[in-house]
Amino acid sequence: MDEQRKQVEANLSADLVRHLQSQGMTLRRIGESMGLSESFISRVAHRKRSLTIEHLLRLQEATGTPLPLLLLEAVTQDSVPEALAPLYQEAREVLAAGAQTRRSTRKRHRKTA
Repeated sequence: MDEQRKQVEANLSADLVRHLQSQGMTLRRIGESMGLSESFISRVAHRKRSLTIEHLLRLQEATGTPLPLLLLEAVTQDSVPEALAPLYQEAREVLAAGAQTRRSTRKRHRKTA
């Protein structure tokens, strides 16, 4: 079980780094937002290290994005245990619908402003 836990932590951490990079953040900027070095974040991206809850809470504060939302956006389908895949997919669909609703609301507010 301990080995499985380490693998899940490494996958989740690497997925989060990749997600932040896809949002335009560099390894250096990601590290700075959590008080970590660029080389540490590089090791995280290569699944050689994992982020701790303290790191994640610093990232949440730095980005202003709730941690559950950051994690849900970052996790790739192949990182989710098979038994949780349906729940994960449902959560992603809810998130996507909420984001679409939020965008539509913003557009309406801009037109009326």
